[in-house]
Amino acid sequence: MTAPTRKVTIGVPPKIQIEPKGDLIARRGRSPNRSDAVGMGLYAELLASTSGRAASAVAR
Repeated sequence: MTAPTRKVTIGVPPKIQIEPKGDLIARRGRSPNRSDAVGMGLYAELLASTSGRAASAVAR
């Protein structure tokens, strides 16, 4: 999960630009799909706990 590189863009507000998935696969030689799944699952739980919606409603 810590493998993608990132940089901060200039602007108001400054934004964080994360390395594209294709570049990450080319650099590391494997797909970050498992890490993506973990991150999306944690985000769905966060949304469900803060807004009162079920995690399944987030996927719609």
